[in-house]
Amino acid sequence: MLMIKGRVIQATGAWYQVKGEDGLCYACQLRGKLRLHAPQLTSRVVVGDEVFFEPAKEQATSVIHKIMPRRNYLIRQAPHRKSYGQLLAANIDQALLVVNAVTAPTQLGFIDRFLVVAEAFKIPPVIMFNKIDLLDTVQQEVLERIKRLYEKLNYTILLVSAHTQQHLASLCQVLLGKVSLLSGHSGVGKSTLVNTIAPAVHQAVAPTSQFSQKGRHTTTYTALFEVLPGTFLIDTPGIQTLVPYAIRKQTVSHCFPELRSRASACKFHNCTHQHEPDCAVLQALAKGEIAPSRYESYQQLVDESNE
Repeated sequence: MLMIKGRVIQATGAWYQVKGEDGLCYACQLRGKLRLHAPQLTSRVVVGDEVFFEPAKEQATSVIHKIMPRRNYLIRQAPHRKSYGQLLAANIDQALLVVNAVTAPTQLGFIDRFLVVAEAFKIPPVIMFNKIDLLDTVQQEVLERIKRLYEKLNYTILLVSAHTQQHLASLCQVLLGKVSLLSGHSGVGKSTLVNTIAPAVHQAVAPTSQFSQKGRHTTTYTALFEVLPGTFLIDTPGIQTLVPYAIRKQTVSHCFPELRSRASACKFHNCTHQHEPDCAVLQALAKGEIAPSRYESYQQLVDESNE
C-alpha cells in the first residue's frame, strides 16, 4: 500500500483536502476505523493535522489512514452537543481573534473567552481590532482604554483597517513565518483582511446586513492558506458562541494571568476567589488592580465549567 504524508488544508464535513509532500492536493475521507475512534469529538480530523493517506487509484477517493500526534490544538464546546468538543485547528503557532473595533466595548466577554481557550492550550493569542477607520473620537478613546487593559496583561494587540489598509504592515509582521488561526464573529472582516494581505486567496466577501449590522457567513468551512512563503493562515467560519471545553472549575483561574499571579498569596490553597477571606484576588479587585470586566468573565466561566 502506497502511503503519502500530507497536511489537512481544508475540512468540509466528511471530506478533507490534503496537500501531500509531493505538492499535490488530494480529496480524502477518513478510514472507517478512524471515524470510530473519535470519542466526544464532532470530528476526528481538523485543518492543520498531519496525516498519512493512501492516494486514490481504483477507489473514488483518497483515504486517510493515520493522524500524526498533534503538537497542540484549539478546541471549544460543540455549539449543539454540549458533551462534545469541536476542534478548531491543530499544529498552530498563534491564534488571532478579529474584533470589530466599533462594537469592541460589548465584546469583552467574548474576547476573554477566546483568551481562556488559548491560555488553556498554551497557544499565544493576538487580539486584532479591525475597522478602526470607522471610529469617532469618543470611540477611539474607549478602544484605547481596552487596548491598555489587555496590553497590561502582556497580550499582543493590533489596531488595523482592512478597508484603508492602515497598520496592515504590522499584521504581516506578526504573521510572518508562522501558522496562525484567524477567528472571530461573522462580519468582523476576516475574509477582507485575508484578501487584502493575500489577494490570490480570493475569499468570498458578503456585505454586512443593514438591518442587524452583522455580517453574513462568508467563510463556510475551515481552510489553510499560504499567504507568503512559509507563512500560513487558517481561516475559520464566523463563530457566535465560544464555550471552553473540558476546563475544570478549579483551573479556570489559571487561564487569567492577573488571577494566576496572585493565587499563591491567598489564605487557602484551593481558594475560588469568590467569597473566601484573605483572598488576594478579591483584595486586588477591590483596589482596582483587576478589571471588573475580567473578573465578571472569570465568574461566568466558573459557573459554566465542569466540576
